Amino acid sequence: MREGPRRNLLRLVREVVEDAAANGAVWIEPHLNPLTYEDNSDAALDLLDEVIDEGRRTSARLGVGFGILMFARRNADPS
Repeated sequence: MREGPRRNLLRLVREVVEDAAANGAVWIEPHLNPLTYEDNSDAALDLLDEVIDEGRRTSARLGVGFGILMFARRNADPS
């Protein structure tokens, strides 16, 4: 994933948390499939880490909880 699209995804995470907090949410848990954005599993894990970090930073600043609903393909090889 190029830097621009990655930056846009992190901005989206930040804005989703901000909007939810502004609407009175106490917990936000968006769905994410990092393989949508990265074909390489190592890159997808790096992206997941960045998304979680961004969500946690923003939620800590706003006093709401943050988690991720992870996508999983049940019929795929676990590796």
